[in-house]
Amino acid sequence: MSLSTDTLFHFSNLDAITGILKGKLFWPVYNLETFTSEYYKDHKYAIPMVCFCDLDFHLTEFHKKEYGAFAIGVKKSWAIENKLNPVSYQLEQSAFTSANESLYQLLSALIDDSARDELPKEIMDSQIRNLKIKHLIHKFLLTINVFKKQYMSNGINYYDEREWRYVPEMVPDDFLEYEISRNNVFHRLAIDEKTFENEVEKKQYQDYINVNYPLKFNENDVDIIIVETKNEKTKIQETLELYCSNSFLTNKIKTYQEL
Repeated sequence: MSLSTDTLFHFSNLDAITGILKGKLFWPVYNLETFTSEYYKDHKYAIPMVCFCDLDFHLTEFHKKEYGAFAIGVKKSWAIENKLNPVSYQLEQSAFTSANESLYQLLSALIDDSARDELPKEIMDSQIRNLKIKHLIHKFLLTINVFKKQYMSNGINYYDEREWRYVPEMVPDDFLEYEISRNNVFHRLAIDEKTFENEVEKKQYQDYINVNYPLKFNENDVDIIIVETKNEKTKIQETLELYCSNSFLTNKIKTYQEL
């Protein structure tokens, strides 16, 4: 059996799945990610994301227990079109992680005056001044970070999730466009742990993401909706009568037993 299919699954509870289908929107939610490498231990920051797994549904027992027993299966072609990408799983002591972090430190120092003391004088003297180049490096560094994940943490092997991730494209290539957007304090691709733990502040950032960066889809982008029981199937069909076509409700909602 192939591990991958042409369908990516997003797992949650019944109410959340129903809300997603009503609006034909996935809302990126700030999730706190933890990273450990030779440069830092338990570095934490929160990223707005929508997560999917690239697994045959019969191999998703962990996801059902961890995230919810109900799933929306979307076409992988839709995911690619909307710039989702598999995450990069990193081992704390691997050569890949070491090289990645070394490059991150170097590029950060070349564009950030506050990091200059971390490098030898010959590199400090080469610090980049061109604002366009600094901006593109900044975008590169942010993008690398939001699509990486620890291979294992707290005894959980995250590699088994085969995660694909949607992260809002909040850092455009155009430098002036980005500078204008940064005037809004809530235009943040990542927030620190302290902000994430403050429910009032986090809600302000989350509300901004919900309004400005939802991930849209239509009925044709969905392969299947999976619920546990016949009663739940009937319930979701009745709830979505005003929001979805009859053919969608009849043909695409399946119970575990019907799979």
